[in-house]
Amino acid sequence: MPTKLCYQLDVDGQMLANCSLPCARDRGTSADAFLSGQECSIARYLVGIAAIACMLSSLFTVLTFIIDPLHFRYPACSIIFLSACYLTVGLAYVVGFAIGPRIACVSLFVGTEDQRTAA
Repeated sequence: MPTKLCYQLDVDGQMLANCSLPCARDRGTSADAFLSGQECSIARYLVGIAAIACMLSSLFTVLTFIIDPLHFRYPACSIIFLSACYLTVGLAYVVGFAIGPRIACVSLFVGTEDQRTAA
């Protein structure tokens, strides 16, 4: 990890400077540093199901507004905008659930020793 990023990792109350957790993809396994493979899979599916439920309920609210926009006056209109925001967040989680770790865990940091120790 390059020092200019000032990344710190807190493990059991100790701050480790210029240290980061490896992606599961780097080690060739589906587990991460804190969860077993089965726990990671359960957590992934729970978040995915919750994201799909959030997206569907928000989509229902937004579509209801699109069908009959005159029915929603000012106080209710803000709820529609909030639902649109939740729809966007839910969509991001659903895409992450569908794609998996391919976006977040691309590859190891590759750089020269000068890049790793530069301030």
